[in-house]
Amino acid sequence: MSASEGQTAITVCPSKLVYHIPCPGCGVTRASLLFLKGQFLNAVRLNPNCLAAIFFLFAYPVIAFYSLLTRHSYIADTWEWGLGMLKKKWGLGVFLLCEAAIWIHNFINQI
Repeated sequence: MSASEGQTAITVCPSKLVYHIPCPGCGVTRASLLFLKGQFLNAVRLNPNCLAAIFFLFAYPVIAFYSLLTRHSYIADTWEWGLGMLKKKWGLGVFLLCEAAIWIHNFINQI
């Protein structure tokens, strides 16, 4: 990937604009595009959060279609399940630990 591929001179990340440091989400779009191009390892190296983005990109339409077929809101159920996981101390701890690691990764690599 060239240095300018997928990048613009415009910064839209509030963390970069205000604090001049990247957030855990910085690079997710570029990483997701790499993943969709088949460059899986490069994508995960750029930002591991792309795995969640890719999962939701493909899972959401399937869940939405199934919800329409069954006339049940599985999207709301999935959302509630996720919130329930974050309300558990261990679930929130794992989430925060992963995001902190990605934030440090982004800061070190100046993403």
